[in-house]
Amino acid sequence: MSSSSIAEIRRLDQGLCEIHVQQRYAAPRDKVFAFFAVHENLMLVFNNQIRRIQDAPAGDNPNGLGSVRSITMGPGLSFEERIETFVDNELIEYRVTKGSPVKNHLGQMRFADDPQGTVFDYRIRLQGRIPGTTCLIAFIMRRALSQGLSRVQAQIEAA
Repeated sequence: MSSSSIAEIRRLDQGLCEIHVQQRYAAPRDKVFAFFAVHENLMLVFNNQIRRIQDAPAGDNPNGLGSVRSITMGPGLSFEERIETFVDNELIEYRVTKGSPVKNHLGQMRFADDPQGTVFDYRIRLQGRIPGTTCLIAFIMRRALSQGLSRVQAQIEAA
C-alpha cells in the first residue's frame, strides 16, 4: 500500500535547496513517530553510521529535544545534528551543528494521520559549503532518502 507519493527538490532563495519526500505507512502515527525518533534507526534509512552522543537534557525520551547524534558517512566525513524541536507524534526538527559539507541545514519530519495509517512528510533544507554543489548534494540525498524510506517500510508497518 505504502509508497513515496512525493520525492522532489526545490530551489529556494539565497542558494538553498529543499528536499521534500513524503511516504505513507500502514501503521499508526505513534508507531511511525517512535521509529523515526530513535537516532540509531536512521542508520536503516540513510545507510550511514548514526548514534546518539548526547541524551536530551530533560524529559523521558533520551532522543528528544536537545539530544545530539553523530553521523559518519565514509572515511573522513562525520558531522553532528541537534534536535531543535520535538513534539511527540507530530514533529521533529534538527540542525547540523558541527562538521558537514552543508550549511544552513534544517531537517523537518512531520507526522499526520491518514485513512490508511500515517503520512510521513520529510523536508531537508540545505546549502552546499562549496559554491555550485547544493543541488548535487540535494539530488544524492533525495535519492538515498527515497530508497531508505521504502526500505524501512516493512519494519515500521510490522511494529
